Amino acid sequence: MRFLVTVPFLLLFWSNPARSQQCTELDWTSTFAIAGDSMSQCENNVSYVNGLRSAGYGALVETGPGVIKAARCCAVKLPYSQEGNDCYWDEWWTALSRQDSWATCQRKGYLFHGFFTVGRNFLADIGMGQCCKPSSHPDEDGSCSEVNVDFTADGTKQCPDDTFMKGIYKTKCSTIDCLTRIRCCTMVPVSYLCYLMTVS
Repeated sequence: MRFLVTVPFLLLFWSNPARSQQCTELDWTSTFAIAGDSMSQCENNVSYVNGLRSAGYGALVETGPGVIKAARCCAVKLPYSQEGNDCYWDEWWTALSRQDSWATCQRKGYLFHGFFTVGRNFLADIGMGQCCKPSSHPDEDGSCSEVNVDFTADGTKQCPDDTFMKGIYKTKCSTIDCLTRIRCCTMVPVSYLCYLMTVS
């Protein structure tokens, strides 16, 4: 009988929506889209990019990705928070030079953890995305949605709670006003009980 009571509790431990997502805003002013090559990342391997904050569009003729000043990095939940990451770099120079094009983590199950930038003036200066997933996460995406964004307005453009960025969409120009959508995906949920069974 005790086991029967414990099972639903452990299942709820993962899926209970009342367990709020822990998020932190990281200042990327010295790393993201500066002059020269630079990496910007969430600060640990259990956090992924949920949103990006822009400020100062048009000030001092700033119209490129340099207006992105910070990232909103949110922690993953159990059991994934107890694991390391599998990561790779997805090249975006070509995708962000095209018109009406998505730059995404192309492998299923992978989400944004960071970026490699080479300048601040053009979207193609966001040369690569660092795409990661927890080690045991399956090679498949959770549920995904698209959010319309406007990086010319000050403030954070973010995915819904418990989702993480997987893609950015540009239209016909090469400046930040043409970055108009983000793709947001959940991680594939697993019960904490199943996780315990796999590691025991």
